[in-house]
Parts: sequence; structure tokens; C-alpha cells
Amino acid sequence: MVPLWQDCGRAGNAVVIAALAVYEGKLYAGTYEPGKDRGHVYRYEGGQEWTDLGSCDKSNKVSALAVYQGKLYAATQKHDGHGSLLPLSQNCNPGGSVFRFEGQNNWIDCGRVCEADNLLSLVVHRGRLYTSPMYTKGIYRYEGGKEWSKFPSPDSRLFALAPYHGYLYATANRLELLKPNVTHAGPDGDPDVQNVVGTDGVYRYKEGIGWEGCGKQDEETQIYASVIHKGQIYVGTWPHGTVFRHLGGDKWQNCGRLGNEEEVMGLNVYNGRLYAGTLPTAEIYRFDGDGQWKRVGRVDWTPDAPLRRALSMVVYQGRLFAGTLPSGRICAMEVGKSATYDYELDPGWKKICAVKGRINLKLFVDGRLVASSTEFDRKEYDLSNEETLKIGFGQHDYFNGKMKNFRIFNRALSEKEILEL
Repeated sequence: MVPLWQDCGRAGNAVVIAALAVYEGKLYAGTYEPGKDRGHVYRYEGGQEWTDLGSCDKSNKVSALAVYQGKLYAATQKHDGHGSLLPLSQNCNPGGSVFRFEGQNNWIDCGRVCEADNLLSLVVHRGRLYTSPMYTKGIYRYEGGKEWSKFPSPDSRLFALAPYHGYLYATANRLELLKPNVTHAGPDGDPDVQNVVGTDGVYRYKEGIGWEGCGKQDEETQIYASVIHKGQIYVGTWPHGTVFRHLGGDKWQNCGRLGNEEEVMGLNVYNGRLYAGTLPTAEIYRFDGDGQWKRVGRVDWTPDAPLRRALSMVVYQGRLFAGTLPSGRICAMEVGKSATYDYELDPGWKKICAVKGRINLKLFVDGRLVASSTEFDRKEYDLSNEETLKIGFGQHDYFNGKMKNFRIFNRALSEKEILEL
């Protein structure tokens, strides 16, 4: 049965949902707005309702969202629309800044990162906040206030930044003009895109070691997304719409092409399976192993659109959410059942209990019920299997921390029993 995608509405006047993030139990979206409008951040209120939290910058796109030191941060971008074959934007204000959300429509300016006006990535690595521009080489680290320092980086244009096992990984992309004598320019006539030609592939950085090359992915030249699945890094590529798995060193395994797609974005692990969004038809695929990808639906049906993207994905309230281009809508689907805790855990020991009951799944933290799945009929699910029980390893990664007093019960505990334990 092909999962059905639910339309969760359009965020304001968005034509692109560039970023999705979960923060303090709520879902947030960063947008690219058409015409003269600015990029906004929206908060999901359920159904098809989105609350406008304002435009943190004068630029037309909020390109990345990240949670850092208990706050939501947003990076901005000047986007001309050319790369996605959208009408050129009439808003020519530069991006390239990062802002901190302080509630309501209050955004605190955390500084212009560099001369670039297009930030793409925003991640937290070893307790520090990092970003990378879209069309300028380099990585930058937040130093507080409005200060950013240039961080050592490979001599290339970087897209996706990802922390993994003490390393900071970066995907490198080769940028070339689509046609000879083509200039990407906004309405003001100023070029928005510089022709940066560099190496491609994946690199990683660790203090005391520096940057190491991790190899290339066959004939792919741009890498748009990365995710950790079963303890290994997977990356999505262009122009052949293929996903690769890192085998260590400079070795990569081709995990197959997603239909006839050309670009893979928005990789995410949901309820134990790897999912990927694509261009040019905005399809979502599920990885079934051994090079097999199962199509699970399209999320953008804009008529007469030359390109459609399933650009961003996130897991929230037990469902997989996908942001689109050019409809600017967000869709969600539920496969199986899962209960997700949509908050960051504070440092220190936590008592966690997962319960499979008769009609739903429940998750407890320190004796308090924090999440439940939607109800289900147990007769519809066959959970019998011959898999080895693993503790400290799963569909995401190896557990990084300490465990004690681990117990498994052959029945569902009551809330009273959980509190007593």
C-alpha cells in the first residue's frame, strides 16, 4: 500500500520551503517568498495552519534553521530563483546573516557572516555553531554577539555540513555555468552567482588532524544532503539522482538511482527507514536495501512547473514532513506507528521508558508521559521476526553516552509502575 501524503498547508506566500526544524515541541519552516517579499519563519499549529513569526532579515529567503544552546537560529540568503527555474526575485537585499529567535516576532541579529549574501548550511558541532555560504568557499564559526570567525576548510564550495562521531563532515560541490555566456543576475543587473570551480566529494575535519578527503561519488558533481543511517553516512547527489553510502576511507557504495530523478535532497530516517526527496518531480522514495528504492508518492503537483523539488524533510509528532518547491506547501505522512519526543534532552541522567500498549505506543521521560502514537489495531501488524536484538545500536546510529539499569519487560507497564521504578 502506498502511503498517503496529507496536505498541511502553505506557509504564507511561500514558493519554497527551504528549511524545516523541530524546536521546543513545535515545527518551524523557513521560506523563500516571491516578488518583493522577504523570507519568513512560520510555526505549525496543526491542520493547515501556520503562524507567521516574521522576517528576520530584509532578504527573500530563510535558508537554514538550527537549534543551538536552547535557542532557534535562522540563516538567510539572497535567492534569485534562477537555479530552480522560478521567476527572478524583485527583492535584491543581501542575505548572509544569522538571527536568533526570542519569541513572538522577535529576532536578534547575530551578525553578517562574511561578504557572501547566500548562507546554505547551519549546524551544531561539538557545542559550536557553524555555517557555510552557498557560492563562496569557506566555513564560519559563531563566536557570540555578532562575531563570526573563518574556520579552516577545503578549497571548494561546500553544501551540507554534518557532525558525525567527533568529525565535521562537509560535502564539496563543483559549480559551473549552465551554458556558455550565461549570467545569473537579479533585476538590478548585478550577478547573484559567481562561477566557483572546485573539487567535489566529501571531506571531514577533526581537531588535531585537520581536513581529510573521504573520496568522490562516481560521476556526481554536487552533493545536496547527508544523513546517518545504521551508523553510516549516506549522501544524495546530482546529476544522476543517486544515493551513496560511505564504507570508510575514500570508499563509497552506490545505493542506486531513485527512478529517473536527477537530484536527491532532504534525506531523513523515519520510523526505521531511510527516505529521500527528489528533483525534478518532487517524488519521495524509501530505501529498501540492495539498491532498491520504493516510490511513496509525490508532494508537489504544481501544474506547468518546469521543476518540482521535495527540498526539506523532518520527523515531527510521529510523522514525516516534507517541504516543497514551487508550491510552498508542507506535506506529511504516517507509516506504521511511532512516538517522538520533540524536545532536546537536557544534560545528565534521564530515566527513559518506551511502552508498546494495546492501542498505542508511549514514551516516558523521568516518569512523565511525553509522547504517544496515534491509535492502532494490533491485528493489522505482524511484528514477528528473526532479527538479533541490539542494545545501543539502531536505524540511526550507535548510542553515544552511558546506560545503566537497562530492563526489558514482557508486558506493558502502567504509569504507576513506571513512576515506582
